[in-house]
Amino acid sequence: MRRRVSFHVPGIPIPQPRPRASRRGEHIHIHSDSAKSDSWKGVVQYHARQAMNGSPYLVGPLELRVRFVFPYLKGTAKRVTRLGTLIPKATRPDWDNLGKALCDALVGVVCADDGLYVKVTVSKYLGPEPGAEVEVEEAKR
Repeated sequence: MRRRVSFHVPGIPIPQPRPRASRRGEHIHIHSDSAKSDSWKGVVQYHARQAMNGSPYLVGPLELRVRFVFPYLKGTAKRVTRLGTLIPKATRPDWDNLGKALCDALVGVVCADDGLYVKVTVSKYLGPEPGAEVEVEEAKR
């Protein structure tokens, strides 16, 4: 029987920042502004732990489905916001940076390693309730 865990993470999703390099004389410094993403990862871990409810890690190849929802833009028509319609988001942040932050947060809570994901489906929308709908399932073998 394939095991599955699903949960909602409230709040605006934060992508994994890219490390930046700068040069000072002969030295190269690599730095990253990860404070925001680390905070969001903590929220993801909290909700994942609640959903796991003390169960052991999911094992084997895994499938991940996630829907990221961002707040409507200020210019979004009121009739759309009143209906709560989801609108596809084709702008930044990139889906891969959002997925990386999420997968990093799930390691040690839902699974032992983020290399176990064999199928990942990521979507981005504008909507009334920012957050992420996450579902991780053991894949068919």
